[in-house]
Amino acid sequence: VLNMIKHRLGIAQSRIHTRKCILKVIDSSTAKLFLNNNHVNGFARSSGHLGLYFNNTLVSVLSYATRHRFKTDHNIIEIVRLAFSCNAPGALGKFIKYLQNNFIGYDIISYADLRYGVGNVYIQNNFVLSHMTSPGYWYLLKGVLYHRLSWTKQRLVKLGYPSEKTEQTIMAEMGALRIYDCGHYCYNLNYTKTENK
Repeated sequence: VLNMIKHRLGIAQSRIHTRKCILKVIDSSTAKLFLNNNHVNGFARSSGHLGLYFNNTLVSVLSYATRHRFKTDHNIIEIVRLAFSCNAPGALGKFIKYLQNNFIGYDIISYADLRYGVGNVYIQNNFVLSHMTSPGYWYLLKGVLYHRLSWTKQRLVKLGYPSEKTEQTIMAEMGALRIYDCGHYCYNLNYTKTENK
């Protein structure tokens, strides 16, 4: 969070030349440690992880999924996480080149969380804005923030709550607060058609 604030204020951060970086496929444990320290949402399960190293130090990680969460009608790579430990202009371009060379014929998409920015890094790398999603929500319960999918109606009924009540009613009775986000911009690269969610 502090790094995001510094970046937006233009406060000097350490800057590296990505042309001097080495891209490597990394394991999930390496990615998890880096993402939990450098991404506001932490680690997420993914199909694969790429790391960018500068002088043998990991400075950026991209995690990707080869199966789209909502569409199955064509080949899509989704960028699930992208994080930096320093200012590394050009890093995303190196990751994209790897993905394009290793997943020929795949479209590449990513979502920019509008709570934190509009995804300028994607525009700078020739992605096109496809659409904006509706705001999602989270639940704050006993001081812990949960994604909405952690408390679906189906799960609540399995836990013994009455099926005639709505998810929102049950969660309110549990003392949970519903917190909305601002939606996401969906960016795509090499799309042959615009998807709607």
